[in-house]
Amino acid sequence: MLAQDVIEDDRRLLEAVRQRDTQALEELYEKYRGVCYALSQRILNDWQAAEEAVQDAFVAIWRRAETYRSEAGAVRTWILAITRNAAIDRLRREKKPRSQLPLFDDAIAESSTAREFGAIVDRELMSKALNDLPEEQRYAIELAYFGGYTYPEIAEALDVPVGTIKSRIRLALEKMRLAIKLDPV
Repeated sequence: MLAQDVIEDDRRLLEAVRQRDTQALEELYEKYRGVCYALSQRILNDWQAAEEAVQDAFVAIWRRAETYRSEAGAVRTWILAITRNAAIDRLRREKKPRSQLPLFDDAIAESSTAREFGAIVDRELMSKALNDLPEEQRYAIELAYFGGYTYPEIAEALDVPVGTIKSRIRLALEKMRLAIKLDPV
């Protein structure tokens, strides 16, 4: 199946979910449960909590299917964002110590989440771009994107102003974008 066909099929399925078609939701679940589970597992580092986060995500997809906007991105991206948020919500409820959080390199090297990055760019290039960042920028990116922490939470943990964290993340993303030669979003 071509990429455009996959995108159209996902949109068709999500439209059916909007119409309360449970079979369409099951098809989306079967199609994306693996990558959603891998993402949740990376964030939570707990297989049972990851499974529960994926279930939470698909309940949210069922309830909020009408909020999807195609101009904002692909259905797959929307599903992964909901899954990430469900995992982060669960992480916050459990108040896991920061030392148990997976870091970006681990996600690239060990999980099937690497396939997600590989679809955009070569994972070695992504890893190199991250490793080339100054330590404070790299750590801010890891905490934000894989730890699921907010800017204020990162600022508190690192004992720096929120504006500094925002700048570090913005600069890091710009450097990585240039390093992997992606167009700005």
